[in-house]
Amino acid sequence: MFVLGWITAMGFGLGVAMPTTIDAALGALSADRAGAGTALLFSIRQVGGAFGVAILGSVLNGAYRSRVDVAGLSPEAAAAAQKSVFGGIAVAQQEGSAALLDSAVASFMSGMDLLLVVCAGIALVAAGVAVAFLPNAAATEAHEDRLEPALEGSA
Repeated sequence: MFVLGWITAMGFGLGVAMPTTIDAALGALSADRAGAGTALLFSIRQVGGAFGVAILGSVLNGAYRSRVDVAGLSPEAAAAAQKSVFGGIAVAQQEGSAALLDSAVASFMSGMDLLLVVCAGIALVAAGVAVAFLPNAAATEAHEDRLEPALEGSA
């Protein structure tokens, strides 16, 4: 249930943050540069997603592999159990080992806990970067107020 809550919170946060940040970034571009800006933002999102999956998957897999207890298994069975949680469950079923099954599940959940802590850290760093570098509403309004007379004079 804990993991469900975290994943729900992350999904909600991404659903709110992604469109808002993309809109803010594209809103800062002129109309003639919007196409290139859109292509760049979506490329960055795709590459970032791929790196995110690779990094977070490595965190989860590393935590699982370091915690799963394969004592007493043959080298082949131990390697299969350490490869993934699915391998650990399959080996536990083949060997009839409730201890290995419990270890595989607990190791996976421990890895998920670590993964979610890493995600929270990344989110906090991203929020700090956003606060530091995104303009605030007062600065944006002051900038727009300075631009209006220039735009009116050119019309």
